[in-house]
Amino acid sequence: MDHLPSEITAQILSMLPVRSVLRCKYVCKTRRNLIDDPKFADLHFTKSSFQLQESERLVDLTNFKAISRYLHGIGCGFDHTNKKLKLVVIYNSLVVDGSNGCITEAQVFTLGSDLWIDLKNVPQVQCLKPSATVQGSIHWLTYEFHFLRILSFDLASENFSFLELPKCYLGKEVDVHEFRIMNFGGDLSVVDFSYYYDRIEIWVMKEYGVKESWTKHTIMRTDSVTGVNYSRIYPISPWKNGEILLLNDGRKLISYNLETGMYTLFQIDGFPEDYYLNDVNQVHRFEVHPYVGNLLSVQPED
Repeated sequence: MDHLPSEITAQILSMLPVRSVLRCKYVCKTRRNLIDDPKFADLHFTKSSFQLQESERLVDLTNFKAISRYLHGIGCGFDHTNKKLKLVVIYNSLVVDGSNGCITEAQVFTLGSDLWIDLKNVPQVQCLKPSATVQGSIHWLTYEFHFLRILSFDLASENFSFLELPKCYLGKEVDVHEFRIMNFGGDLSVVDFSYYYDRIEIWVMKEYGVKESWTKHTIMRTDSVTGVNYSRIYPISPWKNGEILLLNDGRKLISYNLETGMYTLFQIDGFPEDYYLNDVNQVHRFEVHPYVGNLLSVQPED
């Protein structure tokens, strides 16, 4: 590759996984300088996508403090315009006027700074957890009475706005706790769990911000896998060959084929050998979070 222009070399390397790119740094000084360039990190990030490895070992995490129940909305995302990582919190505060009312407030924290900044023009909403970061914006499902809305926070402009739900939910009263917002393979999605033992519906916004682009995927609940609680199946991400990665009751990782309707149970490296054979899994629960490896630095600039 030494005879290729640096621009072409950068394009080729940007398509590799993070670990492969880091190994390439040690080939020569020229390659190292190219990879260490912040512009290359940005290029690599724009081409990164979620990939499920063949074997994943469990990672030990610190026991973190629980988030206050008054903190209704929290989200984290990367501001591509300013090349900054930002954290946003939304919470309700009591109005000090004797009315016992509440007001919704929000703050943003930029990594590398030491201040939480109060945001202006915050909509008066109740946010449902979790959030979903897509296309440079953080999203929450919000509700008023029994009506759902999608709240969006643009990380670059630091402004709030609303996105329209699929047409079938507009003006429809629902049980708000039977819905969830998520990043589904890079697309904004809303998951409907209201059909209980019958099916799960995943609505995917194929073109961000275009309300007509909502597309429905259906996961049928069957008894094709022994020991699976089909009332507690949660989509994680599409991952290969038209299949969707699912989490079952915080205990089992499953792949679902949209075309055949078949389920495949994964063995997870690091779990006890008898995890799937008896009730030991009653006390072991886990979460699954897809992530995209990248070369962007989280260290503040000097």
